[in-house]
Amino acid sequence: MDTLRERMRREMRVRGLSESTIKSYVGAMRLMVKRTGIHPAQLTEQLLTEYLNGLLEQRKVAPSTYMQHVSAMRFFFKHVVAREFPILYQARPRQRRVLPTVISVEQVAAILRCIRKPRMFTFASVIYG
Repeated sequence: MDTLRERMRREMRVRGLSESTIKSYVGAMRLMVKRTGIHPAQLTEQLLTEYLNGLLEQRKVAPSTYMQHVSAMRFFFKHVVAREFPILYQARPRQRRVLPTVISVEQVAAILRCIRKPRMFTFASVIYG
């Protein structure tokens, strides 16, 4: 008899998912089982919600990691055990926006003063501008 993990792998291969996707989805499901201690086919909506909240609040995973776990669960519950959990289709965390580091005008001037060739100075000035 196939294990759920083997069934999940087979279903993903049939649908043409890449080996890296298969590996990450299986890993996400393995982590969920390890952290909840409950067989995935016996999870309830409440336990699933608590687990997902734990990913964001306690483990503070990146939004992309969170969505990878959600995608793995969507696939597993839809294609392997034929169950639907609305929580997996609801709100998604926002991507963190990282502002670029901006150097000061003085730092730019210091960099430009180091350039000796007129052509390179012009090039660097245009790029900065």
